[in-house]
Amino acid sequence: MHLKFNIYLFVILFGIPTTVFSQNTDIDILKPINKNESAFKNTYFKLNTDATTPLSIGIPAGLAITGFILHDKKMKQDALYMGAAFLASTLVTKSVKHIVNKQRPFAKYPFIAKRADSEAGLSFPSGHTSAAFCTATSVSLRYRKWYVI
Repeated sequence: MHLKFNIYLFVILFGIPTTVFSQNTDIDILKPINKNESAFKNTYFKLNTDATTPLSIGIPAGLAITGFILHDKKMKQDALYMGAAFLASTLVTKSVKHIVNKQRPFAKYPFIAKRADSEAGLSFPSGHTSAAFCTATSVSLRYRKWYVI
């Protein structure tokens, strides 16, 4: 029981203020980014965002197809691992999104501009970021050449 009490005390003393502080910091960082928009920055970010899912699916698929053509068992295995990592990452990200249940900033704060192509749904954690990080990590762990990493 003593350990349980200590955990509750820790959450009350450190968990709640950290959540409030991090939310304020989040919005404080977002304000100047949102204020200084430009067509170039918006196009650049949209291209990056739109490329994430096709690359996260296309890289393992391309490796699998190449592995079958070349009869390369290792390449097919790498494709399976990378695809499974992407699926696991997506599952964890979607689950955490529903647990955290954080609205998108434009839905909660009226001073945040909503772009025409903005997604509806939950904001945290970022699905695009987790997919990009998962794919980059998977490829970098397997192909350790400087130009890949």
